[in-house]
Amino acid sequence: DNLWKLKRFNQDWRVGDTLITAIGQGSFLATPLQVLAYTGLIATGKLATPHFAIHNQQPLKDPLNSFQKKKLQALRVGMYEVCNHKDGTAYHSTRGSKVTLACKTGTAQVVEIAQNIVNRMKEKDMEYFHRSHAWITAFLPYEKPKYAITILVEHGEGGSKLGGLLVKMSNKLYELGYL
Repeated sequence: DNLWKLKRFNQDWRVGDTLITAIGQGSFLATPLQVLAYTGLIATGKLATPHFAIHNQQPLKDPLNSFQKKKLQALRVGMYEVCNHKDGTAYHSTRGSKVTLACKTGTAQVVEIAQNIVNRMKEKDMEYFHRSHAWITAFLPYEKPKYAITILVEHGEGGSKLGGLLVKMSNKLYELGYL
């Protein structure tokens, strides 16, 4: 949004802003509940409206057109590979799950970190409140999604570290008979 960027940073919106925002970087902002809702949309093609009361369940909305629905499979496969391909960012931390997971890890920078390769500061060496927030969002089981889970750990450094917690949660759902 050019007007927003002009007001906020006194700069014009550029093509590069669109590119990084499209992948959730730059000035992209989302709450954990928004990430959870869209994880469910990717999993099922339907958008749930969160409620705090169990008795207030409404039918799921179908906000996607046919073109968008075709693209969902690519997103699902990508999320599957994050957890299940040896190069996935959550591959090592999600081993041991009793169900097939599909997830996306993320890191939300709190402060700017110098990108100089020689002098790049490590998160663990930063002041605690300057460390990045860690994200992971998932749906499960991959084959027939029933649940979406989103975890945000403030100052948790990186989302790939949260795979173990995701496995514990998914295994508990399995043990309790929900999956």
